[in-house]
Amino acid sequence: MISPVARTILLWVHACAGAIWIAAAASFVIAALATAEEADTSTIRRAGSAINRIGLFAMVAVVLTGIINTFVAGEMRNFAFSQSFVVVLALKIVALAAMIVILNRCVRAHRIIAAEADAEISGRNAIAKARTQLIVGNSLVAAIGGLAMILGLWLLGT
Repeated sequence: MISPVARTILLWVHACAGAIWIAAAASFVIAALATAEEADTSTIRRAGSAINRIGLFAMVAVVLTGIINTFVAGEMRNFAFSQSFVVVLALKIVALAAMIVILNRCVRAHRIIAAEADAEISGRNAIAKARTQLIVGNSLVAAIGGLAMILGLWLLGT
């Protein structure tokens, strides 16, 4: 059995990793929308790269701590979860899966921007499309992540 202090630390790490992922995605959206579409792509390249790395790190932390937290919750309940607990946990897993798919698309979009800019190709259309994908993707990550955090608060109370 895990100590109450360790359990609390795990919960905080899980919540903070999720919050960092959400905040990074939202910050990128705000910054990208604040810059002109015709602006130098180096800002989007640097920011996109950093945000994707933060997202990947946070995703790993959320997955690992989520698995451990679920096991700890199971031990505390003798693995007799209520139906509502299972439903909410399943919704959180679906939300995480969606966020992982979206993060993967954001990484791909960033690679397109980097490749086009590095080759100095006048592929403005490809860069504009990838920029839009980054903005939409990070908006979705922030929204879905916010929902997952609300569901996590519900689980915490059960």
